[in-house]
Amino acid sequence: MDKNEILNSGCDVRVSVARNPNTPVDVLMELAKDSDIVVRRSVACNPNTPVEVLTKLTKDSDFDVRRYAAGNPKLKEVLTYKK
Repeated sequence: MDKNEILNSGCDVRVSVARNPNTPVDVLMELAKDSDIVVRRSVACNPNTPVEVLTKLTKDSDFDVRRYAAGNPKLKEVLTYKK
C-alpha cells in the first residue's frame, strides 16, 4: 500500500498503520493530522514517531492524544537530555 492508499483507507487500516513501528515517518506525519482521534492516539504511542510530531500532538484537542504523546519514550528521552 502506498501513502495515499493508506490515508484514504478506513479507520481500522489507518489505526493499524499508525501503531506499526515500521511505518515510514512521512506516513506517521500525515496520520498525526488525521481527523480520527484513535488514529492520532496510535501515532502518539508509536515509538518511531518523530519528536517534532510528538511535540505537536502534546497540543492536540484530545486529552488522551496529549497524554500518549507526552508519555512516548522518544519524547521523554529528549526532554530528559535537555535538563
